[in-house]
Amino acid sequence: MVRTIDGHVPNYVNPATRVPEFLGVQISLTVLALIIVILRVYTRKLLRNVFGIEDWLTILAVFLLCVATICSGLGVMGGTGLHYYDLPKTVNKRLAASASYVNQVLYQPVLCLTKVSISMFYITTFGVKVRRPCQVIIGVSILFVIACTVVEFTQCRPTYMLWTGTRPEGYKCINQPMFFKVTGFVSLAIDLAIFIVPLPVVWNLQAPTRTRLALILIFSVGLVSMGAEVARLVIWFHKNDGNRQNPDSTWNRVDIVDWSCIEQATGIICASLPHLKAFFAKFVPGLVDSLIHSSKGGSGVLGSGKKSSTNISSHIISSPNPKDFKIGDATSTPSSHRFSQLKDDNSEEYMLDTMVGPSTREKKTSAIVRTSEWSVDR
Repeated sequence: MVRTIDGHVPNYVNPATRVPEFLGVQISLTVLALIIVILRVYTRKLLRNVFGIEDWLTILAVFLLCVATICSGLGVMGGTGLHYYDLPKTVNKRLAASASYVNQVLYQPVLCLTKVSISMFYITTFGVKVRRPCQVIIGVSILFVIACTVVEFTQCRPTYMLWTGTRPEGYKCINQPMFFKVTGFVSLAIDLAIFIVPLPVVWNLQAPTRTRLALILIFSVGLVSMGAEVARLVIWFHKNDGNRQNPDSTWNRVDIVDWSCIEQATGIICASLPHLKAFFAKFVPGLVDSLIHSSKGGSGVLGSGKKSSTNISSHIISSPNPKDFKIGDATSTPSSHRFSQLKDDNSEEYMLDTMVGPSTREKKTSAIVRTSEWSVDR
């Protein structure tokens, strides 16, 4: 008689496996996110000599993502990617449980670091117009990740069962499926707020409609990360029967961890892409010119149209203690809030000026002030 496990015949010789899918998704996306962050560091530190807190947060986020991916590789050694009934008796199930637990603990911190970094970028770029909502988003994100981390470490008693995969007699756990669902919806709500915050400011810019739409498209790349989060939630609901976790955890874990990695990696990539303008301007200048600076005949994606031409004049004014300054017709007061100091025209903020004209962002000034006068003839 063939021995069965829960009605399944074990296959220890050539079992069904999801290991290539599991590792392929995570390694490829993690490497891509790491490359993008390296380019961001190169651009911000070497090309522009500008480096802020938001950059350090992104570096920490991609580091934690790399740790999570390494843990996924260790989890494969513990049986992740195989059906539980196909696991040989010699497999180290504790290793798989430990790796899964580390991934679970790191999930929210990676997302939080990315959200805070993006919010800081918005404040740097748009100034007072988005400062308050972005500060609220930052505060909520930090409180949320602290609460999630505390629950992650205390969700079961005794706690050692979380990384050993054992179920000792008399153990108690919170409603884990419900916890993951609630935290998923809260995280999605924060992502939605981050997406919405810059839209009114961009839409109200004095610029052609298609230019504003193009800018909105740039700030909408974060929707990819939101889509991954929705997919993760849907899979979580599908893989769980009510409040009972699906027993084939080593097999079903692949979907949850993969989509978590997709969400984390795309978030890091989306947070870094706007900072690479100077890199592309240096190494692929034709691309930047076609997207931003082309105004003749509106040939560029963000060109100013056939019937408009832009004349730019700028000069530097020495001022020992400036109280305010003008860019075009808008007056701005120096801001006491700074995440990163912008020192040249190869910045994401200058990119916005080039595309949409005068800026009303608050800037930090010391002894030198730049004023730019823009006139548009239509």
